[in-house]
Amino acid sequence: MTTIDHAIATPPPGRMQRRAAGLLAAGLLQVALIYALIVGLDIKVAPFVDPIIHGRVIVDTTKHPTPPPPRPTTYEPTRVTVVKPTVEWTEDTGGTSTALTPTSGSVTGGPVALAAQGIMSTHTKPPYPRLSLMLGEQGVVVLHLTISAQGTVQDAVVVRSSGYQNLDLEARAWVIQQWRYRSATVGGQPVASTANVVIKFDLQHAG
Repeated sequence: MTTIDHAIATPPPGRMQRRAAGLLAAGLLQVALIYALIVGLDIKVAPFVDPIIHGRVIVDTTKHPTPPPPRPTTYEPTRVTVVKPTVEWTEDTGGTSTALTPTSGSVTGGPVALAAQGIMSTHTKPPYPRLSLMLGEQGVVVLHLTISAQGTVQDAVVVRSSGYQNLDLEARAWVIQQWRYRSATVGGQPVASTANVVIKFDLQHAG
């Protein structure tokens, strides 16, 4: 019977030492690389601080000239050309809403001129403005009328105010819309004419 001895080969002592030294060196190199990587990635970000702004208030001490006040709006009444011959009027003060009645007569050496005659059924009293009643406004409005040859009121200009715009506007609008006249005539022919009328707003007779 043949016996085979298997002997385990043992490396020489010098080779083992070199191999251990190589492994140690490789380990130290890896540690150094890891350390360098960690240190290189450790980026510190400085906190952002708002800058401090120093300012001062500048006061404008320049004296600017004061602009002149605006000019008030003035009301220019409509100029009316009176149709000749001139018709004279006298005031009839009876009633709350009074009209001026004409003086009869003729122009010397000319045709007979008759003034416009108010159609009294149309000469009604204008309604009292609600706001004026609440505010206790009253007064007398004098209007200068332009009457057409057909007897309609073409225009009404406030020649004396009651002192309150609401009353003036109500009187003017009402007379233009409601009042009618028998037209003035010259020689029997209807002509345009003018007249003044008085509208009285009285709180005691309002309603």
